[in-house]
Order: sequence, then C-alpha cells, then structure tokens
Amino acid sequence: PKGKGKLPFVALYLFGDASGEGLGSAFWDGQGVSYEAGTWSSEIKERSSNYREARNLATRFQRLGKEGLLQGREIFLITDNPVFECTFYKGHSTSELLNEIVFEIREVEKDTGCILHIIHIAGTRMKSCGIDGLSRGDFLEGIMRGEDPLKFLPLNEDAISRSEGRVSEWVESW
Repeated sequence: PKGKGKLPFVALYLFGDASGEGLGSAFWDGQGVSYEAGTWSSEIKERSSNYREARNLATRFQRLGKEGLLQGREIFLITDNPVFECTFYKGHSTSELLNEIVFEIREVEKDTGCILHIIHIAGTRMKSCGIDGLSRGDFLEGIMRGEDPLKFLPLNEDAISRSEGRVSEWVESW
C-alpha cells in the first residue's frame, strides 16, 4: 500500500549462465537491466558445470537480497541447467555442494519474504536472449542489446501455442 514504506509488488527476473571460464547474470526489474560478467577463480573452474551454474545465480540472488531488492517480491530465476532446477524443487541432491546452495537460496527466500521460482529454459533460448554470451564476454545479443527480456520467456503461452504446429492438442473422448 502507498505510504506504508512497502515496495510495489513487481515480478523480477534474474537470468544466469556459466561457462568453464566465465559467468554472467542479468537482473531485470521491469525498468532496466543490471548485468554482471566475470571469470571464475581457479578453484571454482575445477567444480562441475552444475555447481558453477547454481553458484552464479545463488551468489547474485543473495546479494540482491542483502541490498533489499527482493523484499516481498516474486522472483523468476532463469537457468538452462535442469539439474539446478530439479535440485531446488526436490530439496536435495547427491551433491553436497548443490544442497548447500539450495539451503542458501531458501534462507534468502525466508529472510526476504520473496516468492521464488526457478525456471529451466533451453540453452538455445539462453543464447538468443544474450545471457549465454555474458559468460564469454559477448554483450551484443538479446537482452544486452536492449530487447525485451519477456520476449525470451513466453510464460503467457502454452506449449501448443509456442510449438508453431509441431504439437497439437490431444483430446480423449469418453
């Protein structure tokens, strides 16, 4: 409500990707994109790609939480790593390192009161939206070029609509 010191309810989007050498993420709040890109330390380079993908997003998510940007908000964390998404929703993994990351994320979720969704998208979609390029030093594709981030997340469309005729509705009659 206005005047009560609360932020307006807004969905936020955090895209992230990691390569063997680098990492990148882009945070979109509906008004602008804030991005980060860098290279991994030699210690992190030795870890699995599943760990690097999760660590990249978790670190940025934690920082956004500490900055107060997640308070009471709904966050869509976008990854092309299905292992990270599954570990988050399942709640655990055989990897202790991924378990730690999920615990860290859940703590931020609890502390900020945010609603978190982790969504897996295809690697090809991650490339076209420009986030894949951030981990490789390319800042000229998709979102980074100024395109609307929601163009790459058709959350308002069902599979049949997105398939361009490759999927059809199947109805069983009784």
